[in-house]
Amino acid sequence: MNVSSTSSSIFLGCFLLTLFGGMLGCEQTPAEFTANTEGLVTPQYWFAEQMESLQERREEELAQLEDPAQQQALETQLQERKKEIDEEYRERFLREKEVSTELANVLKGYFGTPNKPYVSKELGLDYKQIALASGPTNSANDLVLTKSGQVYAGMPLQETESTLVLEDLNAGPLTLEKSKIADRFPQRGLYRQHCMHCHGMTGDGNGPTASFLHPYPRDFRPGKFKFISTHRASEKPTKDDLIRILKNGIHGTAMPAFLLLPDDQLGALAEYVIYLSMRGEIELYLRQLSEIEEDFAVPGEEDFTKELVDSGIDYVSGNWQDLDSKRVQPPAPPEMPLEESIALGRELFYDEKRTKCAGCHGDYALGDGQIQVDYWNKLKANTQGEPVEDVDKLFALPLQKINPRNLRIGTYRGGRRPIDLYWRMYCGVIPSGMPEFGSSLSSDDIWHLVHYVQSLPYDSISKAAVDHNPQAPARERF
Repeated sequence: MNVSSTSSSIFLGCFLLTLFGGMLGCEQTPAEFTANTEGLVTPQYWFAEQMESLQERREEELAQLEDPAQQQALETQLQERKKEIDEEYRERFLREKEVSTELANVLKGYFGTPNKPYVSKELGLDYKQIALASGPTNSANDLVLTKSGQVYAGMPLQETESTLVLEDLNAGPLTLEKSKIADRFPQRGLYRQHCMHCHGMTGDGNGPTASFLHPYPRDFRPGKFKFISTHRASEKPTKDDLIRILKNGIHGTAMPAFLLLPDDQLGALAEYVIYLSMRGEIELYLRQLSEIEEDFAVPGEEDFTKELVDSGIDYVSGNWQDLDSKRVQPPAPPEMPLEESIALGRELFYDEKRTKCAGCHGDYALGDGQIQVDYWNKLKANTQGEPVEDVDKLFALPLQKINPRNLRIGTYRGGRRPIDLYWRMYCGVIPSGMPEFGSSLSSDDIWHLVHYVQSLPYDSISKAAVDHNPQAPARERF
């Protein structure tokens, strides 16, 4: 439908608040929160639904009309309805902007800002690590001392093989041994140095380079992560999971490996990612518990009470606690010849009732099955996974579809070790649409699948993957 509007162009290119923000009812309890996050009604989501409905109506009714005059009359009606949708979207957007202003003040009081974080003990986070990762970048070789003893970036006055002479505005030149500088002035700004250009300052996945990348960098704020080793119910990664991703990178994406960073810096970056995720989840929680969906009421300070915020912090922080105890511990693989295990895994891979692996990964495991729209892109797509007209422009990043993994090339984004593949199958990759099999398959069956997937890069691709129907013509069997 070739319909343009002034109100749509007003918001073109602007960053529309929090992508996954939304309001439901204040009477909701924390226990109901998880089940309802899938149906949040943001202005963008509402607009997408309206435009999809309008597009479907146009296609359905035009198919029944042959008279050009009637077709033109229908187009006129749709144009008028589009104007109404644009006007209501404008109103919803402006109301949510007011909500976001108040909410930003609340978040700043409880969390500080991503640049200058504040961490309360209720969050259970390590402030020293978060301080190491946050703020502007500096290094031990790039320091100047102010009168108050604060450190900011600058050039040393002199440098030898073993010492640096720094400018101390309070006491004059200060000579330090290089071996002791890192202890006295630990490096800061690790996130800004290594991560911000992709993941953005607030962890929204919209850094300066994000639009060039496929897949987009992760938006940490909804608290959704793909590669976890914990049981499905938690949906959170352990800190070790995050550190492993930092160390090894994610093969096949723009996420590099930071294996050369020391352990304390890797731990600090992982802790900071958890901080950004908690902060985003609290924002999502408060939006959900605020009243805006029906009457566009703008909550004030009395709505974001301390009790309400504390309940959100308790709920969100609780989901990040004791994750090591929820980690899946794979048993030993079954004792049988590897060829037999691979054969059993092959049967499971093509089982259309128990696993349906070939439905996405394809009959030859080339990743040419059903294309997915992941959690972070679903607001931009209709039920068929296609972009909704005039909706993409409301988001900083357009709709991006995700191809299922090509298992023939041996590139596994969550890790290539047998235990990594076991976790992927047991825990699933829920935000991307890959289901978990921990509740439906035995551990032996999961190991059979692991062994079959590991064998695929060495398997002849010309060999028939599976004969679905022996009686069908050859071109229809696969």
